[in-house]
Amino acid sequence: MKKGKRMVISMLLLLVLFAGLFGIEGAPKARSSETIKIGLMDTLTTTLAASLPWSHVGYELAVKQINDSGGIHGRMIEIVPKDTGNDPAITVERMNELKAEGVVAIVGPSSDSLAPAAAQWSRQNKMVVITQGTSSTKVSVENANKYFFSSGFNAWQIGKLLAINAVKENNFKSFAFVGTDGAAPNDVRNFFFEEAKKLNPKFKDRGDFRVSTSATEFSTIISAVMAADPDMLVGGIAGPLFISLVQQAELFGMFDMLDYYGWYTTDASNTQGFKENYPAGHTHGIIALPFWFEDAKSKQFVKEWMDMGKELGHGVIYPADLGYGSYKAFLSLAEALKIAKDFSSDSIAEALLKVKVDLPYGAPAYYREFDHMLITDVWYGDTAWSDDWEIPIGVNLIKYGEETYPSEEDFYKYAESKGIDIKERLGLK
Repeated sequence: MKKGKRMVISMLLLLVLFAGLFGIEGAPKARSSETIKIGLMDTLTTTLAASLPWSHVGYELAVKQINDSGGIHGRMIEIVPKDTGNDPAITVERMNELKAEGVVAIVGPSSDSLAPAAAQWSRQNKMVVITQGTSSTKVSVENANKYFFSSGFNAWQIGKLLAINAVKENNFKSFAFVGTDGAAPNDVRNFFFEEAKKLNPKFKDRGDFRVSTSATEFSTIISAVMAADPDMLVGGIAGPLFISLVQQAELFGMFDMLDYYGWYTTDASNTQGFKENYPAGHTHGIIALPFWFEDAKSKQFVKEWMDMGKELGHGVIYPADLGYGSYKAFLSLAEALKIAKDFSSDSIAEALLKVKVDLPYGAPAYYREFDHMLITDVWYGDTAWSDDWEIPIGVNLIKYGEETYPSEEDFYKYAESKGIDIKERLGLK
């Protein structure tokens, strides 16, 4: 072979190699062996860590499914976990560490007390953060920005649906509230009462009873609630707090007087420890994950969830709304990474607003541009026992979709009342 011809062939081979490494536009193209790091903010210590197994299963299952299906264009997702310590200052410090370690986005924290600090951090650092807990107006309005999203319940929606079913359908005339002093419990209470008064102008507020996130003793509050004599109790607590409240309320006979309305009422992280002692029939609420459905898709999801719980060393862990928020956050983020122009925060944020996510329950989910909420189907129902499950399930279910979330008009009106220009915050102007 002539020397000139060999040189031409060598140059062509180099060009092919160059194209494989750098792509058509010359931008570096990562090898498939390189992982994509996603930060995870979770409460790994303090009393709130008692609910960790359900959250753990949710995000590990999502990442397993993503990676088993090929990852993101051949690259696997790697979770980089950090402990919030249930403290806003520690949360911010750990998020700074995640940024320095090269994560492309962060999932969490889910706590109402931590999410506002995380939202402020995402705005200052221009990094995508998805909270998998309840979205309060403290986050979606007061700390709104183009990089912060929520894959969990919507507090506005919860308050509205509880009012519709308790006041309109059951004709209750009064309520009392028990909850932490968090942004989401505050919103649920306020929106519930506002909606209830629309349905019945004479609807009465019998008392607002607050507890700390480390509370274990509820006897004084339970006695005060029973003395107030409301028709119903609206709750704004979950996890260990919920368990303690319900256990002690049973001893005081509270459920002979009134029922509890809230969210996470069929959540395994709340109910699994009770077994037959859970006051099924006396708790009602909003459900995102009806794990007891009998269709093939639901059965497969439940099997994979339970298998993951055992694989992670947690034993029997039933599906829970708490972990489902993490599951949805990772799935939606993965879909966004697949279509993003690159892994810059601006590209990922833009991509999140374009994805539709196929979930085990309900219609495909999507994020809205004006509030960055992941819109999913939810159900309202009563708790009950079933011969097929050792924990309570939901019955008398009513399915709801986007129509129960705050409308764009209502959302902007609320933001305006707070003196906040949402469109400017989200870069929509």
